[in-house]
Amino acid sequence: MDFRNNTNSESIKNSDPEEFREDLLYQKYLRSKMDYYRHVLRKHDEEMLKRIGKIPDSWEDYDRQKFDSPAEITENTKKRLSDIKNFKSWELRFESLFVYYFTTIEHIFISCLNFRPIPDEKIDEAIDSAESLILEIGGNIMNFKHLLLSLAKRSVSDFYYLMITYFKFYKNINMDFENNFKEFCTDVIDILKEYKKVKAEVEGYIKLKAFIDGFFSKSSNVTGLRLNEFSLKEYMEKESQDGLLNAEKLKRIAFAGYRFKNRVKKNLKFIKYYYNEKDGKLFRYSFIVDSLKNKLREKKITVAVFDGMKNIRGSFLEVKEFIDNKRLEEGGPPLFNYSMMLEFVYKCCKIIEFRYLREQKHEELQNLRNDMLYYVENEMIHLHASG
Repeated sequence: MDFRNNTNSESIKNSDPEEFREDLLYQKYLRSKMDYYRHVLRKHDEEMLKRIGKIPDSWEDYDRQKFDSPAEITENTKKRLSDIKNFKSWELRFESLFVYYFTTIEHIFISCLNFRPIPDEKIDEAIDSAESLILEIGGNIMNFKHLLLSLAKRSVSDFYYLMITYFKFYKNINMDFENNFKEFCTDVIDILKEYKKVKAEVEGYIKLKAFIDGFFSKSSNVTGLRLNEFSLKEYMEKESQDGLLNAEKLKRIAFAGYRFKNRVKKNLKFIKYYYNEKDGKLFRYSFIVDSLKNKLREKKITVAVFDGMKNIRGSFLEVKEFIDNKRLEEGGPPLFNYSMMLEFVYKCCKIIEFRYLREQKHEELQNLRNDMLYYVENEMIHLHASG
């Protein structure tokens, strides 16, 4: 159904900048993380390279003075040191290859669940990252787990905890890393691809809503809206059989919008759950800051490291407070939030109801009321009463 040319898209262009405040706060949070990552990862890798760099690639070129060894090194020790160098060198290469994938998936996935505006190329980067991880899983599964726990310990990524929370919330199971890692990556790909479709659908919803709004007026009734039956009847008499307000087409759109609305509701609950201060992301940040405070006191870390983590926690707290204060009606895409979706689905249902009554399709009407209209109407009544 193509209704893109039937209405203008001014509602897409003219939006309140305050609606994008959450995205601005999230970008600030990401910048604070990036600053910290650059500092911490670079320092960690430099220190590791210095330590393993002292171990010669070949013991035939061994320089005892350069190695700073007080005594001769046994053959067993040489072998052990060579093994350590090979493993740590591989570990650094493994980390450099996959840190980008993990952090990209994590941030884009959360943004998609929260319906933040994301360019398609960024979504494609996250999809490519997840697909690359699936290809690399093979015998690397435990290495991935080790890397993720190491990154979490250094506050570089929460990918590991994101997986745990995802399976607990959406699938009501405890994650088994070896069995669920690939499943999570596959789910991420499906959700990101679905989000790209949703972006196009939302633009269509906005335009269709602008058209059907003309058949409704504000009212003092329980929902706050009244269908102008005379205007709708007049339009229907002129409309072609395959027109914009064809009942079956409109019903498919309404059901798609209804499912989308419910998804927004569940995703917002997930974000709040994932960010919580009891056992979620804020809890971990607070624990890390407290741990670093002790290390700073013992002069085991620099002030720059401590301040960097404090900045991450502070900017994250701003994001969390915004999410916690966000009402359900404000959830979803900034240009077509939950409240607008609810109203859109309700108006579609009322138009379909009117058509079914005129056409005496009583069974279809009862199914519509049982499957969707009853629930949407109750939500509209509650929203109107609280607004």
